[in-house]
Amino acid sequence: MKLKWLVLSLTFIFLGGDLCLGKNATGAKNPDQRITYPRGTAEEAKEREEFLKKIPTPKEWWAENRERDKRDKPDEIIDSLSIDPGMIVGEAGAGDGYFTLFLSRAVGGKGTVYANDNDRFMLYALEYYMTACQHDKNIIPVLGSDTDPLFPADELDMIVIYGSFHDFQDRKGWLNTAKNYLKPHGILAIVDGYWPDHGGLTYELITGIAQECGFKQISYKDFSSSSLSHHLHIFLRGQ
Repeated sequence: MKLKWLVLSLTFIFLGGDLCLGKNATGAKNPDQRITYPRGTAEEAKEREEFLKKIPTPKEWWAENRERDKRDKPDEIIDSLSIDPGMIVGEAGAGDGYFTLFLSRAVGGKGTVYANDNDRFMLYALEYYMTACQHDKNIIPVLGSDTDPLFPADELDMIVIYGSFHDFQDRKGWLNTAKNYLKPHGILAIVDGYWPDHGGLTYELITGIAQECGFKQISYKDFSSSSLSHHLHIFLRGQ
């Protein structure tokens, strides 16, 4: 309870209505029906509280990520994804919510973002920052596994993997499982870099794995700069 009031206090102190990208006044669903990951034991709750004391404040997190925007071009990527308000999107490897914030704004108050990660501490951070930015109403954190995102919905309009596909240990197994959460002809978007010493992703590797798993590439854009390898692959799920 103390943590909840701490987050609310930070929201009023740091935001002042201008800090974040926008406010969703209404949630996608009745809050009582929101599905989220288990909070676990009292010991885990204590770990969560201690963890949140050590990470950047919402104000610091916001400032760091706005600098990151200049390199990552998230607004341009969102435009390329053509997300309509009201869509149901699953994000894999959401981390502390950097790209989740942009997805939340894109789907709007009538949409939902299922923000998945395998690390519950990352989801603690994501909830913390999304609440501070008042974008928690349409975001549902989901704790997954190495081979299954465990999205609590099986008719997603889109799955987005932003900057984390290079860390997936079983990419083919994960995609074969994840595609079952998509609607027929749903969209898979992979945004990642080609680093020989970090994941070894290439254009051919990503498109090849996706094709083996029943996806057809419909779009590709290179957002790379002199300091960043950054590529967007958009696929269509087959029947």
